[in-house]
Amino acid sequence: MGSKIMELVGNSVFEGSVMLKKKKEDINQLLPKKTQVVADILRIANLFKDDRELEIIASTSASPYLRSIAISTTNGLENANTDIIKKKKHLE
Repeated sequence: MGSKIMELVGNSVFEGSVMLKKKKEDINQLLPKKTQVVADILRIANLFKDDRELEIIASTSASPYLRSIAISTTNGLENANTDIIKKKKHLE
């Protein structure tokens, strides 16, 4: 889920846009359960102007939430990689 919001942001930046162009409801659909990432995504959704755009480059309002999502996503990936390494070593 965190990776999805980061993908949306990354795609907007890659396309040369400083705005995240999605509907607020599209962002809210990424929320399956209550976690820190969900809370951060809800805060980002509340920052949307006109229900369609959110400035993401030089946006001090979105930065803390995006940073939190990135940290949460990184931790999950790190834990998953550690588990894979342990399983691989166990099989050897």
